Amino acid sequence: DLPAFRTLLGRVTHGYKVCPVCATETESEYIGNKIIYSKYRRFLKNDHPYRALKHRWYRDVEYKEPPTRLRGSSLLEKLERIKYIRGKIPPSKKRLISEAYDNVDCLVDEEGRPAWYKKSILFDLDYWSNHKVRHTIDVMHTEKNVVEHLINFMFNKGKQSSKLEFDKDRKLQCCQVLKDAKLPSCLATKLNGLICLQPPGLQIKKTYDYHILIQYLLPIMVQHAYPKCRELRRALLQVSLYFNIICSKVLVREHVQAAKDMIVEALCVLVHYVSTDFFDISIHLMVHLADQALLCGPSNYIWMYPFER
Repeated sequence: DLPAFRTLLGRVTHGYKVCPVCATETESEYIGNKIIYSKYRRFLKNDHPYRALKHRWYRDVEYKEPPTRLRGSSLLEKLERIKYIRGKIPPSKKRLISEAYDNVDCLVDEEGRPAWYKKSILFDLDYWSNHKVRHTIDVMHTEKNVVEHLINFMFNKGKQSSKLEFDKDRKLQCCQVLKDAKLPSCLATKLNGLICLQPPGLQIKKTYDYHILIQYLLPIMVQHAYPKCRELRRALLQVSLYFNIICSKVLVREHVQAAKDMIVEALCVLVHYVSTDFFDISIHLMVHLADQALLCGPSNYIWMYPFER
């Protein structure tokens, strides 16, 4: 998770350059008292029609290539130039530190804050800079955050309304179906105690229940939803299928690569229908899970369920 990422690697986990993969190439903007990450067309193939699509957030044609992982040798060279001061920085030294960061071109974000604030002690190991993945993105926390966002917008628990919200009858119907669902024993918590009918809503607290919800129950919830927005329904089904592929015990390289293209296309569709506060860093990290699976293997060997469940 991101707090451990900050502690172990000295990476800044707030601001405009939070993504551990895109690093200083992360595209973000400040809208509505929140930093959002809603630009995903650069992850599409060069000949994809969505690259030429113009929208209120996409005013121009997208020609950028996907960001590449920063190699350990080049990163280590830049980290050597960072001056790290332990503890709370006194006001008299803040100006000197900001001037020192001005000389580190690729490590400073739009507000002048560094993307890294110190050199990790792990770089003292001879092999550490040669690792392609020095810190994995936790699938468990990312999946939980994504489902929470979807549920909040479907049942209008967010600050802004969107086309992702169910109508009143659909909310009641979904809650009734989930309340009457008969799941295999030990698969998940009994949902009948977590579903409210008046007013309709979900009160899920356990992370593994979110895992079951997005992989098995979300397709049922949106099966007949959004009759006038079929591409929105298709995008939500693609999100569910994406996590099914990423969390499989056996990964097929072609399937994982196709899943990456599928989730980027789904996010480009969601931009048209969902308000801006939906696209926080958790939604952005979802894009990089496919590349991580290709490098690290199945997710059940690296996620946090054995330690936090």
